[in-house]
Amino acid sequence: EDNTSPYSIVWDTAGLNNDYSLTAKATDNAGNEAVSEPVLVHIDNTAPTFVSYTLDNPAFSPNGDSIKDTASIDVEFSEEVDYAIKIKLETTVEKSWTGTATNPDAKVWDGKVSGVALADAIYTIEITATDAAGNELLDTSKTIILDNTPPVVNVGEDIFANAPKEVAANVAETGSGIFSYLWTGPAGVSFNPDNAATTNISALADDSYAITLTVT
Repeated sequence: EDNTSPYSIVWDTAGLNNDYSLTAKATDNAGNEAVSEPVLVHIDNTAPTFVSYTLDNPAFSPNGDSIKDTASIDVEFSEEVDYAIKIKLETTVEKSWTGTATNPDAKVWDGKVSGVALADAIYTIEITATDAAGNELLDTSKTIILDNTPPVVNVGEDIFANAPKEVAANVAETGSGIFSYLWTGPAGVSFNPDNAATTNISALADDSYAITLTVT
């Protein structure tokens, strides 16, 4: 109740989340009363959340070989929000997208700025989302590794053997880490296993064989 003009009231809405109908009642000195038309007030103290948040390539190499050349960021929010999705290296924003949506289109990053490839590094994805009531979501939980530097592989000198031979490759990788190994060779040559840095090589017949280890 407020008896002094201009009339107002302070309403503590902390913790409330609902629709409320407000009316004002005025009483003059003669006891006559009037009640205003109700006004609907929507109170929202709940910050938006992710319904889903996926990153298809946490490590990618935008080198034009059609293998993991882009990283796609796909989010869906719990309500319509004003959002900003930023790719940051420390405090520098390298790429950003903004909009208003509940389920915006996936954002695809090619690891470049104005057509120029960025340096190999770990980049942070920063997402902010603000709803109509001003509640905000801030998330920096995911990173993207940009890695255009291939691993260095050395399987040693030529091998001369009269029985299955164990071969251990020396692999140096300073970027995103090793994803896979694959030993290959001509028909008659087998590898056990064919998907590790160290393998046992055997052949069905005496001959010279060229073998290859592909490290990704």
